[in-house]
Amino acid sequence: MLALTKTEMILFAIADKDIAKDVFAKLTCSESKAVISNAITDDINDNLIDHDIRNTMENLIFGVIRVSYDVDTATIIISASDGTQEEFEQSLRELLEWLSANSITEIIFQSGGGCVFILPTWFKQACAQANIEIRYILTLWNQVFVGFRVPTGHVFSDVITWYNEFRTNYGGNTSLPDFRDWQLNTNRVNRLGAANANLYPLRNTQLSIKNLTDAEVQMLANQPTSDEVRNFLNQWSHCNLNVLPTCLADVYIAGHVAGLGLNNQDAQAQIFAYGLAGGLKSAYTLLNTGRHIGRHFGFLTQDNQPTEFFHQYFN
Repeated sequence: MLALTKTEMILFAIADKDIAKDVFAKLTCSESKAVISNAITDDINDNLIDHDIRNTMENLIFGVIRVSYDVDTATIIISASDGTQEEFEQSLRELLEWLSANSITEIIFQSGGGCVFILPTWFKQACAQANIEIRYILTLWNQVFVGFRVPTGHVFSDVITWYNEFRTNYGGNTSLPDFRDWQLNTNRVNRLGAANANLYPLRNTQLSIKNLTDAEVQMLANQPTSDEVRNFLNQWSHCNLNVLPTCLADVYIAGHVAGLGLNNQDAQAQIFAYGLAGGLKSAYTLLNTGRHIGRHFGFLTQDNQPTEFFHQYFN
């Protein structure tokens, strides 16, 4: 059995205001989060949901799936508590009946953190037959990923090895154009585009490796799982996702889809479904680059599965 931990879902779209009021009256608060909104989103406010309704939200529970209302954001919250995949699927059957009975037209499943969230094929097919659209979002550190996270493709271990050689030969030289030219002159790469791509993780918008001392660069290259390197990586732990380097976001995404049991095209399709890439080709670039970086720093095993360090870091 596949265990679930604090998995979250977000459901959208109750089309009828009277149905919405009836649903709101049955809801109860829960510690995990997910959001339901709908065609009447603008009306889900203090005028629609009064104090008495908020305080009588109880008993809308589907097995391991619970529904609650977030007073601060005026949204309905759906969550799935701990349980097995079998328990989760039974809960989905109960939820599906409720979705159909209440004219829900769109659902968004949210997963992230350490959650393992698998929607079975039968549920997707049932939603399609009922004209219920399924969308997905991914979270980390209680924040939602918004927008693409596609990097410039590169093999990180090669880049950091070569950059360490460059810095060893030209101590203190932090010029990225100089490193680009060095790659070409030493036949590390034979195309200008490849040399430019290899500058990506070194930039200030990413891991800011160019600003490190020669000794620190050497540490990243030769002792990537050391305490010193992990202290370097910890500067982004639990940061705002807007400032999380794409390099590290892609490690998390690669580990997350691996945790779902997805590989290759299925993993790329899920990344695309999360809205993190514009197509399967760019999803491949994201996945492949994230795996390279993840393996180098010990976030992922050699077969791209999340390690203990992955779970500690991304919590």
